[in-house]
Amino acid sequence: MIIEPFPTMYWLTHPVLRAMVSRLEISPEWNVRSMAKRLKGSSGDKDGAEAAGGDAKGNGDKEGDGGTADSGGTDPENGEPLPLAPLESMKRAHSSYGSERWSLLTSSDAAEVRRRGWENALGEARGVAGIRSQSDPAAVKCLHAHAAHYLAGGIE
Repeated sequence: MIIEPFPTMYWLTHPVLRAMVSRLEISPEWNVRSMAKRLKGSSGDKDGAEAAGGDAKGNGDKEGDGGTADSGGTDPENGEPLPLAPLESMKRAHSSYGSERWSLLTSSDAAEVRRRGWENALGEARGVAGIRSQSDPAAVKCLHAHAAHYLAGGIE
């Protein structure tokens, strides 16, 4: 039996927030499977295009009009950055989570992780709650973990 450390750093512990997220997780529209499907389709299908600020055909803002949600452009009216497309936002969340987890290790802890071969469990390739983010950046493991990461100041 291979034993690896648990990669989760943040837990949603507030009883009201935990109950609210639990209701989302069991709903047909916002459960983990439907959220992952939306993320996978966020580059052109109906659900993803609308979530990214475009229409049902995947048409977003045109270049020159302040950029698109995918481009990281700015709003021409107020100069504020436009939101990222959902999948790009998730990729950044996974990356920031993995990088933060690794940065919390002391040099001796990092050496011990390497010695034991635990990089796969704790390394930067693992995103929110230990998701193998490089192989499936649209993976959603637990809405509670994503909410906790966001509330802790994570990128999502």
